[in-house]
Amino acid sequence: MKTQPFVSIIMPVYNASEYLHAAIDSILQQTYNYFEFIVLEDASTDNSREIIQSYTNARIVKYFNPQNQGLIHQLNKGLSIVKGKYIARMDADDIADPERLEKQVACMEQNPGIGVCGSYAQVISETGNPQKLWKMPQHHEDIQAELLEGAVLCHPTIMFRAGIVKQAGMNYSPDWSHLEDYELWTRLINKTRFYVIQEPLLYYRNHQTQVSNEHFSIQQEGMSKLIERQLQGINNMSDKTYSVVWNFLRGNWNKLNWETIPEHWNLFYKQAMALGYNGSALDKLYIKRLFYFAVTLRNSAFLQKLKFIKKNIKTFIFWSFKQKIYFLTRKR
Repeated sequence: MKTQPFVSIIMPVYNASEYLHAAIDSILQQTYNYFEFIVLEDASTDNSREIIQSYTNARIVKYFNPQNQGLIHQLNKGLSIVKGKYIARMDADDIADPERLEKQVACMEQNPGIGVCGSYAQVISETGNPQKLWKMPQHHEDIQAELLEGAVLCHPTIMFRAGIVKQAGMNYSPDWSHLEDYELWTRLINKTRFYVIQEPLLYYRNHQTQVSNEHFSIQQEGMSKLIERQLQGINNMSDKTYSVVWNFLRGNWNKLNWETIPEHWNLFYKQAMALGYNGSALDKLYIKRLFYFAVTLRNSAFLQKLKFIKKNIKTFIFWSFKQKIYFLTRKR
């Protein structure tokens, strides 16, 4: 009988007492049972430590910091002690679907080329009421292209192979506080293949004290720097092409001459393909964004974009059908 692969779940905890029971219980109630649950408590000022200590399940590995070290330190501590073939992330304010581990392990066992596996997330309110379904691109090439726009993955849905991270000597960078996950993905994307299961395996809690709400402006500034770093990694791009692509992706419309975009995008497209960015994914991203601009911008800006799209519509259709993708892509 084949031995089940061991999974290490990493969950940092800081002042999460309001939601902590639900998070821990959702892991202990998984249909897949072969795991260790590494809970790293970071000197909370509420009763999070007492809640963790109340659990006696042998699968929980508990670490308590005498003083606060921060999220990135906790994540890297977890990476350094894992025993599993696979590493799963979990946040102390979220709830895992009972079949989350089972489905992600099955996906990765059946697809050895996949090194990072996420899923959709059902966003819920502070009280647990459903708000919206957070969808992400499914295939590696789409994820790779959309990382040029920002943090496309939901961190606590992620499971990845421990061997890939250890072999590459990778961890979460302390230089990218509040964007540590996105920064890691921009490095891992060229080391292994990504995949997102197209169903929600996590209930992602939306509340005012979570990092994404408290540090929004810092995240936006850091995201711009990471997008810029990815573009700089595409070799032999002229300063002019770089400027056009950068302003295009970041929405700086007043800095763009729309008549020159096809020329520079084609250069960028060829250089990106040479690095492994799939052509259809980049075409899809291009078309999707252009049509988004056309239907959301108004007055003279709207007319300018509409004129540009009309002039180049044959090119867009040709790209779309050449790569065997739909002309009108899915909504994000």
